[in-house]
Amino acid sequence: MEKEHQIFGIRAIIEGIQSGAAIDKVFIQSDTQGELMKELMKVMKQKSINFSYVPVEKLNRLTSNNHQGAVATISLLPSMIWKP
Repeated sequence: MEKEHQIFGIRAIIEGIQSGAAIDKVFIQSDTQGELMKELMKVMKQKSINFSYVPVEKLNRLTSNNHQGAVATISLLPSMIWKP
């Protein structure tokens, strides 16, 4: 079974995508705007990454950290999961 993790924050998600992280889906706050968000949308389109616009309450349920209006879920490959 794959283990899900999160990346939160617009810049962190952009960097994760550009570094080749296995992004499953990005949740974006429905009323978020700005140059950084435009850059995120451009990178997601180039890499064909699924995303959904969601209310801020959904993002707040996903993480208590400063998400800046975006949270991504990533999956680690089974070989990358540490087992004692």
